[in-house]
Amino acid sequence: AAYSRISATTDLPIVTGFGIRTPEQAGEAASLSDGAVVGSAVVDIIADNLGADGRGTPDIVSKIAAFVSDLAKGVAAGGRRA
Repeated sequence: AAYSRISATTDLPIVTGFGIRTPEQAGEAASLSDGAVVGSAVVDIIADNLGADGRGTPDIVSKIAAFVSDLAKGVAAGGRRA
């Protein structure tokens, strides 16, 4: 319902966000709109993987990539709006 109201006023992509942390949540968000926005969950991964010097640990990029990959699988499983 909200998507229909918003899409009636713009041709721009409409994305859903806030609190998306699991593949299931990403799939649901993407199925209800044109995409899903994930920000704070990635920031949390970064914050949890800083060394004592405040720099990212060597595996920080692979942890973020694995998280994003899991979310992408959730989007694919949840389907996209036609």
